[in-house]
Amino acid sequence: MARSTFVRTINLRTAGLYTYLFASYDGYGSEVWYVGNLSGIITIPFLAAGHSLIGWTLFGPRSIGVPDGGITVMLLGVALGVLALARRFLAR
Repeated sequence: MARSTFVRTINLRTAGLYTYLFASYDGYGSEVWYVGNLSGIITIPFLAAGHSLIGWTLFGPRSIGVPDGGITVMLLGVALGVLALARRFLAR
């Protein structure tokens, strides 16, 4: 068989776009590779310990920030205020 049948090529595009490559193998488990500093086309083995590749996925980006401008705190304050008012009027 040709060598191309034993590897899978994956296009990572720009460096840093993805952080990890996760591959699952039938009856073997899975493998994870750090690809945060790689770009372009890479190859992963189609067979691992005699088991075939059943799926793969890319995870990224490296740093994910939480975009919170205080809306969450404001909504929490409003919800607590409504609960306090409801308790006051239901206690009568």
